[in-house]
Amino acid sequence: MGKPRPIGPRFRCCLTLLSVLPLLLCLVREGPAFLLRRTVPVNSASSRLQGRAGPRSRPSGKIALRSFLSSGTSAVDVPDDWRKSKEPSNEDSWPLWASLPIAPYERRVTMRYEMVPGQLWGFEQKQGILYIHVPVRMTVYRMQTRRGLFIYAPIAPTKELISMIRELEALYGEVAYIVLPTVAVEHKYVVGPFSQFFPKAEVWVCPGQFSVPLQLPLQFLGFPLDHRLKWLPKDPKDSSVPAAWREEGLDFRVLGPVGKDLVNGAFAETVFYIRRLRTMLVTDLVVSISSEPPEIVAEEPRALIFHARDDAKAPLEATREAMLRGWRRMAAFALFFQWSAVVAEDVSMTQLRA
Repeated sequence: MGKPRPIGPRFRCCLTLLSVLPLLLCLVREGPAFLLRRTVPVNSASSRLQGRAGPRSRPSGKIALRSFLSSGTSAVDVPDDWRKSKEPSNEDSWPLWASLPIAPYERRVTMRYEMVPGQLWGFEQKQGILYIHVPVRMTVYRMQTRRGLFIYAPIAPTKELISMIRELEALYGEVAYIVLPTVAVEHKYVVGPFSQFFPKAEVWVCPGQFSVPLQLPLQFLGFPLDHRLKWLPKDPKDSSVPAAWREEGLDFRVLGPVGKDLVNGAFAETVFYIRRLRTMLVTDLVVSISSEPPEIVAEEPRALIFHARDDAKAPLEATREAMLRGWRRMAAFALFFQWSAVVAEDVSMTQLRA
């Protein structure tokens, strides 16, 4: 038999077009307004502010922030119906999942955590491939010098998520700024549809964006067509930076683009620092792995139990120990699947402060 033929650029182009076909069909048929019609009326009751996370996600003060950042939110209870696949509901369904068909596909459960009471919230969904599920987090900061919300790294805009944000808007003002802090496709592809729900918000984008096999403008992915779309400058003192960020103490730095291919595969990320809270917002530059599976991952534990086995013929074991073992293996795989991209260096605290 001859050697298999490599996938050519035409075939890759076809795959790309097929992946975005559902989004294009909706945009052509109904226009961007089809996304706006999916918004959920604001619920005046503040009791839903924690979403699915429940009361255990409401620690207060510095203890909450410290515990959240150090160990993450976790849960290892095994539900009785763990073997049953959970179907997407009207609240957690993400209809445009086929634009990047990664797990958990259409069903995107959201959990919200109040990290600093009345000031900072984390929203988590999960994503993955090859049955490896990891959390992906969006951070919402309540601005102090003006009414409004600052959103860092949006996630899939399900009805459930939008409803949670509407509740915050009712209390603290409308979403004012949306930041895409990375060039990674798993973060970028949701930002366009997400921004459609907040037509007054400015959308700030990390430099170095690319698409393959064709370089397409961000507007093809649902990003704003008007002046709301802006690029984060390399110089944080640039005149284009909103004055409200300086007044708020929102500082940022842009890393990159760096990499072997600066056109079709560079790495870039924008890190924000909230001086008022002494809190840094990052996406992929810093990763914290909890000893127990995050609550959003354990919400549907089949993947954890699947990876707890030593071989494919081993029986499935629905126990706490199995879930812990499965999480450790999933975390190791997620970190080292492309280990060549991980750079480990000895850096002194003096260098970090500098």
